[in-house]
Amino acid sequence: MRIAAFALVILMTMPAGAGAQVGPKTQRRPPSDQPVEGRPSDVRGSPPISGQVYLGERAPDFELDGPDGHSVKLSRLRGDWVVLAFADRAKGLTALRDLETKLRLEGARYVGVYHEKAHTLKSVAERDTIPFQMLADATGQVSAAYGLYDFTRSETRPGFVVLDRQGYVRFAVLGQVLPADDILHLVEFVVAVPGGAAEP
Repeated sequence: MRIAAFALVILMTMPAGAGAQVGPKTQRRPPSDQPVEGRPSDVRGSPPISGQVYLGERAPDFELDGPDGHSVKLSRLRGDWVVLAFADRAKGLTALRDLETKLRLEGARYVGVYHEKAHTLKSVAERDTIPFQMLADATGQVSAAYGLYDFTRSETRPGFVVLDRQGYVRFAVLGQVLPADDILHLVEFVVAVPGGAAEP
């Protein structure tokens, strides 16, 4: 009786197992890093660029338009200390007019990178007589290369990066707004330190 019951159990389970083997086998494909065709990874159709700057490394080079319509390439500014200041909008810049003059005395150049279009910067420069170089980063890609673009909010976070005469990052404050006097004191300190605040 036990043998019959055991045989019955085996027969009942066999068709289920045999049926599972009869169907065609489908192989799962490993996930691909490539975006699915027709579905871009970004609203604008290109993958977002994201980066970070590190002390002692050469700053990521870029070329952006100024308010006068002429493009400015960062690597062409080598020879001077450069203070790159990032902001989402070009407002409240009149407080920085005196900073440009004081930075020039330290041998530094102030360059503002704004998440604005060039024609907007032109209006601001003419209205407020801004003496320093303003650059339009309308897409936010340059800010992203410096780790300062917030893709969830589509805005540039504030920050500034000090570059030495060869284009190496010597100091950076990312994600914070500093008063003009604090920026000046930090630049004075970095310029005074032999080799800058960090060695390459």
